[in-house]
Amino acid sequence: MIEFIASNAYRRLNELSVGSVKINAAVCYWTMPPGELAPAFIAALRHKDSSLVVDMHSPTSIDSLAKLNLAGVHVFLYLFQIVGKTEVADSKGIPDHLMHAKIFVFDYGTPEIKIWVGSHNGTRRALLGLNFEFATVISCERNSDLHLKACASSMKSEIFLPSSSNLKSICTGRYKAAFRSMHSLSFRSLALRVLQTAP
Repeated sequence: MIEFIASNAYRRLNELSVGSVKINAAVCYWTMPPGELAPAFIAALRHKDSSLVVDMHSPTSIDSLAKLNLAGVHVFLYLFQIVGKTEVADSKGIPDHLMHAKIFVFDYGTPEIKIWVGSHNGTRRALLGLNFEFATVISCERNSDLHLKACASSMKSEIFLPSSSNLKSICTGRYKAAFRSMHSLSFRSLALRVLQTAP
């Protein structure tokens, strides 16, 4: 079954979260804190096998990611860097390693899996209607070719682990410095654990 979503994306995302055991997602930009997300969505993202992979470039909010982390969500930062020119010469300011995916895989612990693929970032503009966005939700069987392809990933990411005791300094210091300077050595020296998600 295929469903097309051209409006009410926020409501539909919340509905799809109800009953889901885990969610694996890769979303380019994320600005919404846990208080703006459905409890079922947060609960599913707390599952030990769930993940939310986010690109670190603006407008992604490091503060919101830190709050999601404190809420138990498994947040990962996309860090893969493409070597060489990837854009035309006059595209200054465009990152050479932007992860631009917007996919959610909802696992209900049943034979049926739902896969959301679309244009929505995790932002109020995208999910609450200011932008015109579009998504497709595909229902398929667990371990089907489509399900396995949706879950397969060669993305390199690092788990986002700010401690609750020094969250304020992290949010205003090291992570934001890295956010502003993706190529600096300080980014690599952050207290993060490297995760290879390649199968």
